[in-house]
Amino acid sequence: LASTNITMEGQLQMLNMDNNCLKTIENNAFYSMRIIRLSIVNNYLSELAVDLLGNMTSIIYLDLEYNLIESISFGFFDALIVLREIKLDYNLISSLDDFLFRNLNILQKLSFRSNFISVVTGKTFAGLHSLVYL
Repeated sequence: LASTNITMEGQLQMLNMDNNCLKTIENNAFYSMRIIRLSIVNNYLSELAVDLLGNMTSIIYLDLEYNLIESISFGFFDALIVLREIKLDYNLISSLDDFLFRNLNILQKLSFRSNFISVVTGKTFAGLHSLVYL
């Protein structure tokens, strides 16, 4: 999915790209979008690059379940400061970097069910002051 494909602005609040065959999404593909819910479930994404979501600072709900995500780039969540829920269930994630979620002060739900996580440190979840579900 290339950034020139999605250049919508305005009132779109939810983007659902579930059950497609997406393998890659170009960095900043959603650059001009101000959505609050993004769902890309059951695709073939394997990594989450730092600039994938560009300036999507309004996103509250992010669902990336049932992909092939192996890694999350450090800094991926940095600009997503109003996120309240992240679903990364049923992927291939094996480790989580220290301070990966450091700017997500109001995140309430974080789900990694059925991954291959073998490395988590005491600093992985630093900054998640509002977290009620893990």
